[in-house]
Amino acid sequence: MVDRLIGRIDRIPLWLAGAAAVALVLLIGSVDFFTGAQLSISVFYLLPIALVSWRTGRIWSYTFSGASATVWYVANLPGNLEMGFSQATLLWNALTRLGFFLIVAALVGSTRRLLDRERELAATDPVTGLLNHRAFFRVARIEVDRARRYGHPVSMIYIDLDAFKQFNDQYGHMAGDSALQAVAQSIKGKVRTSDIVARLGGDEFGVVLPEAGLDAAEAVAAKLQRSVAESSAQVDPAIALGMCQGVVTFLQAPESVDQLVGMADQLMYAAKRSGRGGIASQVVRSGSEGLQSSPEVT
Repeated sequence: MVDRLIGRIDRIPLWLAGAAAVALVLLIGSVDFFTGAQLSISVFYLLPIALVSWRTGRIWSYTFSGASATVWYVANLPGNLEMGFSQATLLWNALTRLGFFLIVAALVGSTRRLLDRERELAATDPVTGLLNHRAFFRVARIEVDRARRYGHPVSMIYIDLDAFKQFNDQYGHMAGDSALQAVAQSIKGKVRTSDIVARLGGDEFGVVLPEAGLDAAEAVAAKLQRSVAESSAQVDPAIALGMCQGVVTFLQAPESVDQLVGMADQLMYAAKRSGRGGIASQVVRSGSEGLQSSPEVT
Protein backbone atom coordinates (compact mmCIF):
# COMPACT_ATOMS: atom_id res chain seq x y z
CA MET A 1 0.00 0.00 0.00
CA VAL A 2 2.75 2.43 1.02
CA ASP A 3 4.96 1.40 -1.92
CA ARG A 4 2.06 1.97 -4.30
CA LEU A 5 1.43 5.44 -2.87
CA ILE A 6 5.15 6.31 -3.10
CA GLY A 7 5.21 5.08 -6.69
CA ARG A 8 2.28 7.31 -7.61
CA ILE A 9 3.91 10.34 -5.98
CA ASP A 10 7.18 9.67 -7.80
CA ARG A 11 5.35 9.48 -11.14
CA ILE A 12 3.92 13.00 -10.72
CA PRO A 13 5.93 15.40 -12.94
CA LEU A 14 8.22 17.55 -10.83
CA TRP A 15 6.75 20.82 -12.10
CA LEU A 16 3.24 19.62 -11.27
CA ALA A 17 4.27 18.51 -7.79
CA GLY A 18 5.88 21.92 -7.19
CA ALA A 19 2.86 23.81 -8.49
CA ALA A 20 0.53 21.69 -6.35
CA ALA A 21 2.66 22.34 -3.24
CA VAL A 22 2.67 26.11 -3.82
CA ALA A 23 -1.08 26.18 -4.43
CA LEU A 24 -1.69 24.10 -1.32
CA VAL A 25 0.41 26.41 0.88
CA LEU A 26 -1.44 29.46 -0.43
CA LEU A 27 -4.77 27.72 0.17
CA ILE A 28 -3.81 26.78 3.71
CA GLY A 29 -2.53 30.31 4.30
CA SER A 30 -5.86 31.76 3.13
CA VAL A 31 -7.78 29.47 5.46
CA ASP A 32 -5.32 30.35 8.24
CA PHE A 33 -5.95 34.06 7.66
CA PHE A 34 -9.72 33.78 7.91
CA THR A 35 -9.75 31.42 10.90
CA GLY A 36 -7.53 33.80 12.83
CA ALA A 37 -4.82 33.23 15.40
CA GLN A 38 -7.11 31.49 17.87
CA LEU A 39 -7.39 28.37 15.68
CA SER A 40 -4.00 26.92 14.74
CA ILE A 41 -3.83 24.91 11.52
CA SER A 42 -0.04 25.08 11.07
CA VAL A 43 0.17 21.28 11.01
CA PHE A 44 -1.46 21.29 7.58
CA TYR A 45 1.54 23.13 6.12
CA LEU A 46 3.49 19.93 6.63
CA LEU A 47 1.77 18.17 3.71
CA PRO A 48 3.15 20.43 0.93
CA ILE A 49 6.48 20.69 2.76
CA ALA A 50 6.72 16.90 2.83
CA LEU A 51 5.84 16.71 -0.87
CA VAL A 52 8.58 19.18 -1.86
CA SER A 53 11.10 17.53 0.48
CA TRP A 54 10.34 14.11 -1.00
CA ARG A 55 10.72 15.20 -4.61
CA THR A 56 13.60 17.69 -4.37
CA GLY A 57 16.90 18.24 -2.58
CA ARG A 58 17.81 20.01 0.63
CA ILE A 59 18.07 23.53 -0.78
CA TRP A 60 14.60 23.51 -2.34
CA SER A 61 12.97 21.81 0.65
CA TYR A 62 14.51 24.26 3.15
CA THR A 63 13.65 27.23 0.94
CA PHE A 64 10.07 26.03 0.66
CA SER A 65 9.92 25.52 4.43
CA GLY A 66 11.02 29.13 4.89
CA ALA A 67 8.39 30.34 2.43
CA SER A 68 5.71 28.30 4.22
CA ALA A 69 6.73 29.79 7.56
CA THR A 70 6.49 33.26 5.98
CA VAL A 71 2.98 32.51 4.70
CA TRP A 72 1.99 31.31 8.17
CA TYR A 73 3.43 34.48 9.75
CA VAL A 74 1.63 36.84 7.34
CA ALA A 75 -1.66 34.93 7.65
CA ASN A 76 -1.60 35.09 11.45
CA LEU A 77 -0.12 38.59 11.83
CA PRO A 78 -3.42 40.56 12.00
CA GLY A 79 -4.95 38.24 14.57
CA ASN A 80 -1.79 38.16 16.68
CA LEU A 81 -1.59 41.96 16.68
CA GLU A 82 -5.24 42.20 17.75
CA MET A 83 -4.48 39.87 20.64
CA GLY A 84 -1.73 42.23 21.76
CA PHE A 85 1.31 40.02 21.17
CA SER A 86 4.62 41.87 21.12
CA GLN A 87 6.95 41.88 18.12
CA ALA A 88 9.39 39.66 20.05
CA THR A 89 6.62 37.12 20.67
CA LEU A 90 5.56 37.17 17.04
CA LEU A 91 9.15 36.68 15.91
CA TRP A 92 9.68 33.83 18.36
CA ASN A 93 6.52 32.07 17.20
CA ALA A 94 7.58 32.45 13.58
CA LEU A 95 11.03 31.04 14.30
CA THR A 96 9.61 28.05 16.17
CA ARG A 97 7.29 27.31 13.22
CA LEU A 98 10.24 27.62 10.85
CA GLY A 99 12.31 25.26 12.99
CA PHE A 100 9.44 22.76 13.09
CA PHE A 101 9.02 22.93 9.31
CA LEU A 102 12.78 22.53 8.73
CA ILE A 103 12.94 19.48 11.00
CA VAL A 104 10.11 17.80 9.10
CA ALA A 105 11.73 18.71 5.76
CA ALA A 106 15.04 17.23 6.93
CA LEU A 107 13.40 14.02 8.18
CA VAL A 108 11.41 13.49 4.98
CA GLY A 109 14.46 14.21 2.81
CA SER A 110 16.64 11.83 4.84
CA THR A 111 14.01 9.11 4.59
CA ARG A 112 13.88 9.55 0.81
CA ARG A 113 17.66 9.35 0.48
CA LEU A 114 17.81 6.23 2.65
CA LEU A 115 15.07 4.59 0.60
CA ASP A 116 16.86 5.44 -2.65
CA ARG A 117 20.08 4.03 -1.24
CA GLU A 118 18.39 0.79 -0.21
CA ARG A 119 16.83 0.44 -3.64
CA GLU A 120 20.21 1.03 -5.27
CA LEU A 121 21.88 -1.58 -3.08
CA ALA A 122 19.08 -4.06 -3.76
CA ALA A 123 19.56 -3.61 -7.52
CA THR A 124 23.38 -3.56 -7.58
CA ASP A 125 25.88 -6.38 -7.63
CA PRO A 126 28.16 -5.76 -4.61
CA VAL A 127 31.38 -6.78 -6.38
CA THR A 128 31.14 -5.06 -9.76
CA GLY A 129 28.62 -2.28 -9.12
CA LEU A 130 26.61 -3.41 -12.15
CA LEU A 131 22.93 -4.32 -12.09
CA ASN A 132 22.30 -7.66 -10.45
CA HIS A 133 20.30 -10.51 -11.97
CA ARG A 134 16.93 -9.40 -10.58
CA ALA A 135 17.33 -5.74 -11.52
CA PHE A 136 18.54 -6.70 -14.99
CA PHE A 137 15.34 -8.58 -15.75
CA ARG A 138 13.23 -5.69 -14.49
CA VAL A 139 15.02 -3.08 -16.61
CA ALA A 140 15.35 -5.36 -19.65
CA ARG A 141 11.60 -6.00 -19.57
CA ILE A 142 11.03 -2.28 -20.08
CA GLU A 143 13.27 -2.27 -23.15
CA VAL A 144 11.67 -5.39 -24.61
CA ASP A 145 8.22 -3.88 -24.16
CA ARG A 146 9.42 -0.66 -25.82
CA ALA A 147 10.91 -2.58 -28.75
CA ARG A 148 7.62 -4.43 -29.21
CA ARG A 149 5.61 -1.21 -29.04
CA TYR A 150 7.67 0.65 -31.66
CA GLY A 151 8.77 -2.28 -33.82
CA HIS A 152 12.49 -1.76 -33.14
CA PRO A 153 15.12 -4.51 -33.06
CA VAL A 154 16.78 -5.46 -29.80
CA SER A 155 20.03 -7.35 -29.28
CA MET A 156 21.70 -9.05 -26.36
CA ILE A 157 25.24 -10.22 -25.67
CA TYR A 158 25.69 -13.03 -23.14
CA ILE A 159 29.27 -13.16 -21.81
CA ASP A 160 31.03 -16.00 -19.98
CA LEU A 161 34.66 -15.65 -18.89
CA ASP A 162 36.98 -18.49 -19.88
CA ALA A 163 38.37 -20.70 -17.11
CA PHE A 164 37.53 -18.22 -14.39
CA LYS A 165 37.27 -20.93 -11.73
CA GLN A 166 40.86 -21.94 -12.40
CA PHE A 167 41.83 -18.26 -12.18
CA ASN A 168 40.21 -18.02 -8.75
CA ASP A 169 41.84 -21.23 -7.59
CA GLN A 170 45.28 -20.09 -8.69
CA TYR A 171 45.24 -16.43 -7.67
CA GLY A 172 42.59 -16.31 -4.94
CA HIS A 173 39.17 -14.74 -4.65
CA MET A 174 40.47 -11.23 -4.02
CA ALA A 175 42.28 -11.29 -7.34
CA GLY A 176 39.15 -12.80 -8.87
CA ASP A 177 37.03 -9.93 -7.57
CA SER A 178 39.57 -7.43 -8.93
CA ALA A 179 39.39 -9.12 -12.31
CA LEU A 180 35.58 -9.06 -12.29
CA GLN A 181 35.64 -5.35 -11.44
CA ALA A 182 38.06 -4.70 -14.28
CA VAL A 183 35.85 -6.66 -16.68
CA ALA A 184 32.75 -4.76 -15.55
CA GLN A 185 34.41 -1.39 -16.04
CA SER A 186 35.72 -2.49 -19.40
CA ILE A 187 32.24 -3.50 -20.56
CA LYS A 188 30.68 -0.27 -19.28
CA GLY A 189 33.32 1.74 -21.11
CA LYS A 190 32.59 0.13 -24.48
CA VAL A 191 28.80 0.37 -24.62
CA ARG A 192 26.31 3.21 -24.86
CA THR A 193 24.75 4.81 -21.82
CA SER A 194 21.39 3.50 -23.04
CA ASP A 195 22.62 -0.10 -23.02
CA ILE A 196 21.87 -2.34 -20.04
CA VAL A 197 24.84 -4.06 -18.41
CA ALA A 198 24.54 -6.59 -15.59
CA ARG A 199 26.37 -9.35 -13.81
CA LEU A 200 24.11 -12.35 -14.24
CA GLY A 201 26.12 -14.92 -12.32
CA GLY A 202 29.58 -15.71 -10.99
CA ASP A 203 31.54 -14.95 -14.17
CA GLU A 204 28.63 -14.25 -16.52
CA PHE A 205 27.56 -10.83 -17.77
CA GLY A 206 24.70 -9.63 -19.94
CA VAL A 207 24.39 -6.61 -22.19
CA VAL A 208 21.09 -5.56 -23.79
CA LEU A 209 21.46 -3.20 -26.75
CA PRO A 210 18.17 -1.46 -27.57
CA GLU A 211 17.56 -0.60 -31.24
CA ALA A 212 20.79 -2.35 -32.29
CA GLY A 213 20.99 -4.76 -35.23
CA LEU A 214 23.30 -7.76 -35.50
CA ASP A 215 26.16 -5.86 -37.15
CA ALA A 216 26.24 -3.30 -34.37
CA ALA A 217 25.99 -5.98 -31.67
CA GLU A 218 28.81 -8.03 -33.24
CA ALA A 219 30.98 -4.91 -33.42
CA VAL A 220 30.39 -4.32 -29.70
CA ALA A 221 31.20 -7.96 -28.91
CA ALA A 222 34.49 -7.71 -30.81
CA LYS A 223 35.44 -4.55 -28.92
CA LEU A 224 34.57 -6.20 -25.62
CA GLN A 225 36.73 -9.22 -26.48
CA ARG A 226 39.81 -7.03 -26.92
CA SER A 227 39.03 -4.65 -24.08
CA VAL A 228 38.44 -7.34 -21.46
CA ALA A 229 41.74 -9.05 -22.30
CA GLU A 230 43.56 -5.73 -21.95
CA SER A 231 41.85 -4.73 -18.70
CA SER A 232 42.43 -8.13 -17.06
CA ALA A 233 46.09 -7.95 -18.05
CA GLN A 234 46.32 -4.72 -16.05
CA VAL A 235 45.33 -6.68 -12.94
CA ASP A 236 48.12 -9.16 -13.64
CA PRO A 237 50.35 -8.79 -16.73
CA ALA A 238 50.74 -12.57 -16.88
CA ILE A 239 47.00 -13.01 -17.38
CA ALA A 240 44.69 -12.00 -20.18
CA LEU A 241 41.21 -13.32 -19.51
CA GLY A 242 39.29 -14.49 -22.52
CA MET A 243 35.57 -14.90 -22.84
CA CYS A 244 32.92 -16.54 -24.97
CA GLN A 245 29.96 -14.51 -26.16
CA GLY A 246 26.54 -15.26 -27.49
CA VAL A 247 25.02 -12.49 -29.60
CA VAL A 248 21.35 -12.58 -30.58
CA THR A 249 19.33 -9.96 -32.44
CA PHE A 250 15.55 -9.99 -32.55
CA LEU A 251 14.22 -8.03 -35.49
CA GLN A 252 10.84 -8.18 -33.74
CA ALA A 253 10.82 -8.13 -29.96
CA PRO A 254 10.85 -11.49 -28.17
CA GLU A 255 7.84 -12.60 -26.21
CA SER A 256 9.72 -12.21 -22.91
CA VAL A 257 13.07 -11.30 -21.39
CA ASP A 258 13.51 -14.99 -20.58
CA GLN A 259 13.43 -15.77 -24.29
CA LEU A 260 15.95 -13.04 -25.06
CA VAL A 261 18.34 -14.23 -22.35
CA GLY A 262 17.76 -17.90 -23.11
CA MET A 263 18.69 -17.60 -26.78
CA ALA A 264 21.75 -15.47 -26.04
CA ASP A 265 22.78 -18.07 -23.45
CA GLN A 266 22.40 -20.89 -25.99
CA LEU A 267 24.60 -19.02 -28.43
CA MET A 268 27.20 -18.43 -25.73
CA TYR A 269 27.39 -22.19 -25.11
CA ALA A 270 27.72 -22.75 -28.86
CA ALA A 271 30.69 -20.38 -28.78
CA LYS A 272 32.22 -22.27 -25.83
CA ARG A 273 31.97 -25.55 -27.71
CA SER A 274 34.04 -24.02 -30.51
CA GLY A 275 36.86 -23.17 -28.10
CA ARG A 276 38.00 -20.23 -26.01
CA GLY A 277 37.32 -16.68 -27.13
CA GLY A 278 34.53 -17.57 -29.54
CA ILE A 279 31.58 -15.41 -30.52
CA ALA A 280 28.38 -17.07 -31.77
CA SER A 281 25.77 -14.82 -33.31
CA GLN A 282 22.40 -15.13 -34.97
CA VAL A 283 19.39 -13.11 -36.10
CA VAL A 284 15.91 -14.13 -34.98
CA ARG A 285 13.11 -12.57 -36.97
CA SER A 286 10.39 -12.80 -34.32
CA GLY A 287 9.70 -14.10 -30.85
CA SER A 288 7.89 -17.14 -32.24
CA GLU A 289 11.00 -18.23 -34.14
CA GLY A 290 13.76 -20.31 -32.56
CA LEU A 291 17.50 -20.44 -33.14
CA GLN A 292 18.87 -22.05 -36.26
CA SER A 293 20.76 -25.30 -35.82
CA SER A 294 24.12 -23.79 -36.87
CA PRO A 295 24.73 -20.22 -35.66
CA GLU A 296 27.64 -18.23 -37.05
CA VAL A 297 30.69 -18.65 -34.82
CA THR A 298 33.79 -16.47 -35.11
